[in-house]
Amino acid sequence: MSKVLLTGCGSKYGKVLLRQLSYRYDEIDVISSNKDWEDKPDNVNAIHIDWKSKTSLARQVQLLDRQKYDLVFFNHNSKPHRINAMDYYVDVLWTQEVLEKIGCHENIKVGWMITAGVGSHMNQPEYSPYFNNKHSRIYLCEFNSWLKDGTFFTIDPGEPSQWSAGEVKQEVMKLADYMLKDVQDRDMYKTRLGSKPEMDEQLQWVNVKHNPKRRTGKPKALPHNDPFIYD
Repeated sequence: MSKVLLTGCGSKYGKVLLRQLSYRYDEIDVISSNKDWEDKPDNVNAIHIDWKSKTSLARQVQLLDRQKYDLVFFNHNSKPHRINAMDYYVDVLWTQEVLEKIGCHENIKVGWMITAGVGSHMNQPEYSPYFNNKHSRIYLCEFNSWLKDGTFFTIDPGEPSQWSAGEVKQEVMKLADYMLKDVQDRDMYKTRLGSKPEMDEQLQWVNVKHNPKRRTGKPKALPHNDPFIYD
């Protein structure tokens, strides 16, 4: 039986994604602040969370202890007006706690929602706190790809707020199929309305030979000297 864990996905684009994934997987757990699930698919288990409560955040992590998922997708979204520890924890570091609790395996797929703004933030300094969190998700994807078993990816959804409901559904259907079938490790999936989505491999800054992930459950040795230490 295939099983998915989603975070957020209680409204707008995320709710459309939840519906499409419910057609493709047997069971879905969704952690969301949404309390109105009158139209929830039968195979979706809704878990309520208060994103502003550290107690609620910790409790939901504990509930996930050693659950086995085929797909995990972090869609929850904070919109901080300043860079602060709590927003960064909720939007970025909490996702790592979830992965540590459920445990990653060879066949798991794990994704983070980002934003096109990570490539244009120098022209929009007022959104820097938001772009900071989303850009950090890319680094977290890279780190987990290096450290853990599984396939790790990020999603740039394009501009769904500017699309019609039909266009959103069309693009989300493509995304759901991608998640089900085609994900490659360290993909960045970029939605381009009306055209084939792009997949880019990001952050290839250090030219080192990629070593296969070890299956011993232990972190791999560094494949090179630390490039970020300067004397």
